[in-house]
Amino acid sequence: MKKEELHLFIIWEKARHLESQILEKIESNFEILQIYDISWSPYLVGFNYTRFYGQKLPKNSHKAKHCGSGEFKLILVCDNTPVYGNRLRYKKEVFVNTKMFDLKLELRALTGGGHRIHGTDNVSEVKHDLMLLLGITVDNFIKNYSERVNDIKINRDLSGTNGWKSFQELFNTLNECQEYVVLRNQENLYEDYYMANKGDVDILVKNKTEASYILGDLNGIEENSQHLEVAINNKIVLFEVYQYGSIFFQKFESDMFVNKVKTNEVWHLNKEMEKIAYIYHALLFNSKVKLKHIANLKKNFHLFDNDQMKL
Repeated sequence: MKKEELHLFIIWEKARHLESQILEKIESNFEILQIYDISWSPYLVGFNYTRFYGQKLPKNSHKAKHCGSGEFKLILVCDNTPVYGNRLRYKKEVFVNTKMFDLKLELRALTGGGHRIHGTDNVSEVKHDLMLLLGITVDNFIKNYSERVNDIKINRDLSGTNGWKSFQELFNTLNECQEYVVLRNQENLYEDYYMANKGDVDILVKNKTEASYILGDLNGIEENSQHLEVAINNKIVLFEVYQYGSIFFQKFESDMFVNKVKTNEVWHLNKEMEKIAYIYHALLFNSKVKLKHIANLKKNFHLFDNDQMKL
């Protein structure tokens, strides 16, 4: 696949009585690569819907009743000749893969309207959905794909719904789902460090709402908590999630994203920007500069050495 694009459709449970017709229409427009039958844990259906769509959809919500709580079908397709253009979505013009967008609307009409059919219409959405649904990246799927196998049965909740196995799993998922940058202490991203030091992980994201749902602390989101409690390897690690445009000068925040670097699959600030951001944090987020900030600036950035500066 070069210019081709990977996309996906979901036939939620309440539309599966028409799946033969739906699959026929999909296959007449795209090459079907793989088909999965996926079941979520019954008591976690609302949690999975909520995290997948990034909005509160509790158990027995309208979404669950409308789309179903049982086994659903995931169809991965290849669009060999993608075409992009503008379409109206919720009265707003969006730039999308028009073939995917138009077929999704056609299939929704076939199933009586509503949203019993889900379909991706841009590359970012594919990366998000595939990582949450199957825990794999688009690149890895394409790299390892060999031949079509229909109706692979999977019992699996969304990545992170039952907590994260490790920081690596969490950040591998964030890499596919949300643009972010870790603001400091990226070298200490392991559970024991945060348990011992009672610290938190500070990240700047392009969309705080989406990132928060991916991390998975729904109570913290609902309570508008400053810190989200994220389960990693059966331990709670606090995450402070900052919205792009809210904590620094916006030009500086833009530069953070443009110049971010990746180490061990985690995007973080380069050393110079980390220093500036840390000084900003130490001076402006506190009425008095704390000793721990001075110690960190000395250790990591060699400031205040030989009493060069005093606060």
